Amino acid sequence: MRGGGTAGSPRRQDQIRQFTAMQHAGSQVRSTSSVAANIKMAAAILMPKSTRYNSGMKNSNLQEGLNARFRHVAAFAIAAVAIAALLRHTAHVYGGYSPADIRAYALMAIPLVAILLAFPWGKVPD
Repeated sequence: MRGGGTAGSPRRQDQIRQFTAMQHAGSQVRSTSSVAANIKMAAAILMPKSTRYNSGMKNSNLQEGLNARFRHVAAFAIAAVAIAALLRHTAHVYGGYSPADIRAYALMAIPLVAILLAFPWGKVPD
């Protein structure tokens, strides 16, 4: 299997055991390479390649597609909230706008953005 098997496969169970052993073993001070290895192992366990890419399996394509789509939507939403917070912070700290002003300007911008997105700008009629 491409991503290391399902959660119940022997290979996946070995990966989980190895990751758990790495987490519980050794001292508190870890080198950069062991931290990178932990991150790589966690990524392999949490998000196997078979859910990130089309694995070619007939029966599970729908489920894998939904999982991948959900991850992308969740990542997009988290990124949007983070960018909005960064812009709001920048406008407040460096621009000198009060939070109430930022809120009022954002609410006024919503209809403008909706109008701009509603019209097909740049499309040439056939």
